[in-house]
Amino acid sequence: MDPVTLSVDVLLQSIIGASDYAEQLIAEARTGKVYFVVQEFALYCALYSVREDDSKTMRYLAELLKYSQIEQDMPAYIGVEARSSWAPTSDEIEHWRAVALG
Repeated sequence: MDPVTLSVDVLLQSIIGASDYAEQLIAEARTGKVYFVVQEFALYCALYSVREDDSKTMRYLAELLKYSQIEQDMPAYIGVEARSSWAPTSDEIEHWRAVALG
């Protein structure tokens, strides 16, 4: 079984974008060919990038996470000071959204 790291835009696409790619990834995971690696920060950024008026489908994200190992980017809890720098820039968010929405 091969690990596949899921990027922010792939995670975001599973929530707000077309479902084709997420369905393809999920099908591969169901066969046992791959499992997914999700960085904690990537998951945070994907969720942070969702807008209130987006059409959302959480089922694909849930299915991807079902076959995922979530990895920490930093030690367990490093305090509010370090986490305050986690907010992605508006340019990053716009880039991820553009990729996710095709």
